[in-house]
Order: sequence, then structure tokens, then C-alpha cells
Amino acid sequence: MHLFLLIDDYLPSVKSAPLMFHQLANEFVQQGHRVTLATPSATLQGKHYSIEENGQLKIFRFRAGALKNIGFVKRAIHETLLSYNLLTAIRAASDLGRPDLIISYSPTIFFGTALHILKHRYHCPVYIILRDIFPQWCVDQGILSKYSPVYWYFKFFERLSYAAANAIGVEANGNLSYFSSQ
Repeated sequence: MHLFLLIDDYLPSVKSAPLMFHQLANEFVQQGHRVTLATPSATLQGKHYSIEENGQLKIFRFRAGALKNIGFVKRAIHETLLSYNLLTAIRAASDLGRPDLIISYSPTIFFGTALHILKHRYHCPVYIILRDIFPQWCVDQGILSKYSPVYWYFKFFERLSYAAANAIGVEANGNLSYFSSQ
């Protein structure tokens, strides 16, 4: 089986999500699957993508704007462009192969457009691993008002992303009540 894993941050980052996704990718490889792990890179210059191969694990880095340690507005713009940048890089790459399953890590919510397109192009299911419910946690923390246009902008992308999924895995049972209230 060929698995396409999608995350907005990957090694060499030492944050927990990249490390967990690296372990997940390696576990799939040990089980005999081919894995393509796609992640944005702000350091690619002059090309849409780079590919690193390590046996059955292929790391596909696509050019995108910086997502970490930048201002909120600039980050929102760069994240909004993630699907476009991913699809542009996939179009330029001819050697990725057809996935049998797409697994996306959320947040980010901005891969929704790409998930829809790839799901239909490759006729494969999409599974989202959901850690934080964004933008709801911003409301819960008092960062955003649910009446703010920014909140509704993010909410649009959240719904688009979740609509692309055949299944969504949540981290806590409390998250299930969020989905039943939507």
C-alpha cells in the first residue's frame, strides 16, 4: 500500500508533531508500506520541491512561506497558500506515484482544498488526525471572538478540511462532542 502523509512541520523540527509523524511513517515502512511524507519548506530556493529517499520512505518537501516564528497575518497568508503550493509541487513532480490512502495531520486546517483534489484525483480515502480544534481553541482561549470575520475565515477552511475526510481521528473524547454539535 502507498500512503501519503501530510503535515505542516517535519524534521529537523524537534516539536512533538513532527517526531510523532516521523515515527508513524517509519512504523508504516516497517509494516511493508511505501510512504510519501509531504511537508512545506521555507528554505527551498528556485524549485517547487525536493525529494529525500530513505528506503520505502520518501520525504517530499514543497516550497512554501515560513509558518513558524512570524507574525499572525503573514502566517495566515502563508498557511492559506499551503494547498496551492502543495498542488503546484505535485504537478511539477512526476515520480510521486498514486497513493492508496492520504493521512493528514491537523492543525493546520489549510490543506482542505488539496485534500479534496487529491482524494478525487487518486480515488483514495482521506484520514485526518486531529490534535487541536482550530479555530475553536482560539475562541476558548480568548484570542478570537466567534463573531470576528477572522474567526469565520478560519472556520471556512476548517469545514473545507473536515469535509474532505472520510474519517477523523480525535485525541480526546471531549472532541467528539464538538463534532456532534456542528
